[in-house]
Amino acid sequence: MKGDSQCDSAVMHANRIAMARYLVTKSRSGSTNRLARELGIQYAYARRIMQELEGAGLVSAPDKRGARTVASGVFVSEK
Repeated sequence: MKGDSQCDSAVMHANRIAMARYLVTKSRSGSTNRLARELGIQYAYARRIMQELEGAGLVSAPDKRGARTVASGVFVSEK
């Protein structure tokens, strides 16, 4: 059913966001490239996840070189 596949996609996306939060927090690295490699996903999807993490306050916006800073502290923001 079409609804089931959308639900599965949403669950997979939520799981990837959770894994990304863990990896970024543990490694203290805001690298989109690294995230793509670690999660085995395409760069464009990793970039989208990083933008979500930015919105949640976990990483900063990219600086002029494209580098992101990982925020310190405990994060409770969930979207």
